[in-house]
Amino acid sequence: MTVPTHNSSRSNSLVERCDSETRGRHLRAIKRIDRGRLLWCERPLLCLQSRDNLRHAFVCSYCHAFMGGPNVAMSKRFADVKAETNTAVTDDANGNDNHQYDADSSRSFHYIPCRHKCGHYYCSDDCEEKAWMLHHFVFCTGRFDTLEHPIVVFKQWAVASNEILLLAAEWWVAQHVTSMAAAAAASGEESYYGVDGAGADDANSDENSPWRRRPTDYSDFSMVPWWDVETAPLRAQPGGFIEAAALETTLRELCETAAKLLNEVFDAYNRDNQSQKDAFQCVIPPISALDIAKRVGSFSQNAMGIRQRHPLCRDVFERSFREQWHDEIVAALAEADFIGDGSGENGCCNDDDETEEKDKASGNSRDEAETMNDGILPSAKSNDASHIAPDEWDYSVDEIAAFLSRLFVDEDGTVRDVDQQSNDEEDGQERDATGDDLDYIFSPLDGTAMYSLICKMNHSCDPNVIVLYKRTAYGSSHPLTAFAVALKPIEANEELTISYIDKSEPLATRQESLANYGFSCRCTKCEAETLGEMLDKEQVADPTDDLFGERDSDEDNSDYDKVGDDVDDTTSEAKLEQIAAQLDTRANHCKLGSMPLHKFARAFSYAISCARKLSKSVDDATICHLLDSLVMGLEMKDFCLCEIVGNDLEQQLYATLRRNKSWPSSMHREAYWCAVLGSAIGSAHNCQFLEALSFLDKGIILGLPCDSTQLRELYRYVELHACQMAQGPCLLFRNNIVSNFSMPLHKELLLEKGLSKPLHNPIAERNESMSFEAFHNEFAMNQKAVVMRDFAGSWRATEKWRNLGWLAHVHGGRLVPVELGSMLAGTMKEEMLTFRQFIKKYMIDEKSKRIWSLDDAVDPLSHVAYVAQHPLLNQITSLKDDLDMSPSIIGPSGPTHVYLWIGTGGTRTPLHFDSYDNLFVQLVGAKYVRLYSANETSKLYVNKQCAYGLQGNMSDVDCEREDFDKHPLAREAAFEEVLLLPGDALFIPARTWHYVRSLTTSISVNYWF
Repeated sequence: MTVPTHNSSRSNSLVERCDSETRGRHLRAIKRIDRGRLLWCERPLLCLQSRDNLRHAFVCSYCHAFMGGPNVAMSKRFADVKAETNTAVTDDANGNDNHQYDADSSRSFHYIPCRHKCGHYYCSDDCEEKAWMLHHFVFCTGRFDTLEHPIVVFKQWAVASNEILLLAAEWWVAQHVTSMAAAAAASGEESYYGVDGAGADDANSDENSPWRRRPTDYSDFSMVPWWDVETAPLRAQPGGFIEAAALETTLRELCETAAKLLNEVFDAYNRDNQSQKDAFQCVIPPISALDIAKRVGSFSQNAMGIRQRHPLCRDVFERSFREQWHDEIVAALAEADFIGDGSGENGCCNDDDETEEKDKASGNSRDEAETMNDGILPSAKSNDASHIAPDEWDYSVDEIAAFLSRLFVDEDGTVRDVDQQSNDEEDGQERDATGDDLDYIFSPLDGTAMYSLICKMNHSCDPNVIVLYKRTAYGSSHPLTAFAVALKPIEANEELTISYIDKSEPLATRQESLANYGFSCRCTKCEAETLGEMLDKEQVADPTDDLFGERDSDEDNSDYDKVGDDVDDTTSEAKLEQIAAQLDTRANHCKLGSMPLHKFARAFSYAISCARKLSKSVDDATICHLLDSLVMGLEMKDFCLCEIVGNDLEQQLYATLRRNKSWPSSMHREAYWCAVLGSAIGSAHNCQFLEALSFLDKGIILGLPCDSTQLRELYRYVELHACQMAQGPCLLFRNNIVSNFSMPLHKELLLEKGLSKPLHNPIAERNESMSFEAFHNEFAMNQKAVVMRDFAGSWRATEKWRNLGWLAHVHGGRLVPVELGSMLAGTMKEEMLTFRQFIKKYMIDEKSKRIWSLDDAVDPLSHVAYVAQHPLLNQITSLKDDLDMSPSIIGPSGPTHVYLWIGTGGTRTPLHFDSYDNLFVQLVGAKYVRLYSANETSKLYVNKQCAYGLQGNMSDVDCEREDFDKHPLAREAAFEEVLLLPGDALFIPARTWHYVRSLTTSISVNYWF
């Protein structure tokens, strides 16, 4: 019997995780899935980069994104060469790349070291902190100066013995830490760390979503001991018991030694680090040899290999890059055996020997030297890198370009199956499923990883799912991510399967390979071959046919499978440009994991019609040209062009907005919407969902109607997969909890320190709940303000959102508009920040003040920040689950607008009125509110000249700091006032003047109706 264990109720959930006696842990489809559909994307739960790959792929030690940009990538690989030629790369204090060449000059590529400089590097502060919280607080070597410290001893021994033991150790600590944090959360205890998955809702999926991270993810694998896994094939062979027994003894001894060394590490940590503020306050329990063996055995049976293409494979097409790094590129060719002994006669520039060199490249293994410190020792070290003098091989930049233009380039070759590759005799080389020639020159990220969901799929020699690593770029927006894609139509309730082995091999070879996993395959393909029913290939549809590109006819696509072979007989530089264009064309036609275009026809139509209309109206030739290009890209489904043109248009229009402080016209704003839509569509087609969502966030901030019927499906699709990409293995976050200011003691402090004067004119209050009829008849009809105490006391937001660490952890990557400074003081400016930056830089730092006085609020040195009147609930729709989106007292029609207000203490909203009735609900923290009725307007000095008061709804009166010499009539204006505490609601009638000051870190929501 199959039992679903994690089912999602959301309409975009496609799979569920199940258990059965016969299939074990497995996945099955909830509904029918089309061929080529992206099922989900997932970051690894555990990941280990191969040691001989460290110098070649400079990646974040947490999310495994490529870091630093192309110049840093080359300098890290050829550090010794640079030192010899005295042209070493210099980085600033933040790890920014200062070289001239930049594949995208508008972007900066950051990388930062571990806080103790142990040799690990990260793409962002967030990754550094998450790695530290998860396990690095135990395994960091940078704190110790001696090589005899237990952690240094263990790491040196593990590297010499089997580096997978390093990953088993990290697994043990991460599993224990997250489980302890979850237990503390479940019991209601307040711990130093919070944990996502212990009752808190995820960013874009409900509590039971199969791709939701949970502390139990670390134990939800088969746990067969290492020695049983490795000896099983030997025991199945006649006479293999002696060899199996010897191997078991060896592996047991390894695990026992590892357990002994690790327990010394844990003892040292428990003894020395419990008092440290930045360490997780828990005791790491001892680990046994069996604990280690089960984890290593689980790696053997469940882990997947990583082969993520290096971004340098695209950077090398840029001439400026090749000019700057010419000597190093020659060295890379030598390391890949494209040039070498006797290269003066038979080098890379000799046409006659091209095939020989390519065959050599395809057949030879590469013994790559390591020069990067991986954190095993406190100080850096380098090994035997390729010390190549610039004049050792005398090739010009143009000669190298000519050679590169003749290489075999197949950007998606790393994901095609060998039996589906073109084997054209004229090509002279069988396509290699492990990569193309550029992969030999610029090695991909290589290693092993455990995925909480992907590793639940069982094997089939006739699979219906393939797992891909898409082409990537540099930086935190491009973490290592695996994409699960349907190879064929999958029916509802059908099990999802992948192939663990090369399914093109004969039956006997396949079964022999599967013996290492402890089972034999009984799929339909194997059963048919067992019975001798070999299927005629011509009668069976190729499951990968047409998934990598649309072929209308053989003639129209003659250039498709032989990238670079049919380029014009022009300069080598032009040939490289044509090859890059052909790669983009292939990416445009790829259907494997690309957007389901039929679902987004409305979004395409919206963008095309809007851009076409604006291109004829905007009085700017450059913008009109870009809009025309965008229309062409959208109509031709040229997604690479959409991304490039969209980026250019977005940058130009945003620069205009920043320069002018406002849009020159509404058409410029709509053109900006077209730009971000083009960029988002292009990025999403290539599965760069974090970048796509960032563009959509920018559009939403500047008015893009993402919730419209035309754009809703596109936005939800991008948001779903971006949230999956954003979910790293770390379930932990630092607890930063705002006090519950509804408590009596806190209320007394607010009255004493927060208010400038005692409350003398309180607004009418109702402590009991009111029906819509009672509220409407007594207050709304009479335009009378009322305070409803504890109105939202039962809403989840009043408790959950107090934890700023949780908000930053779950929604940290989203862009929000932040007002910095004071509108009243004329110092306000607006910036786009990620939610994480806003919370960590302003909310958490300024929370230390706890209660803000009026003097604090007006102090120019105070860091006041506010996300004000922003439709964040339409942008991050999962936040709606924590609120009542249509309180009953508003009436059956519901609100017309709902806005969140999130900020530090000290925010002051100037005296103004709105044209809507307003239900203002305080969720977190406390605010002081003052109201003036519309009858007092003549005494409030209405300002119709300021930028914010053109509608005549702004007052010049500075509440709480009135200048009665300048505004004498204001002294006579009557007002009411209230101190709003968490859960309280205030009804503000339309056209009622109101002034608001936050007394603490605060979150509020208002409903216009």
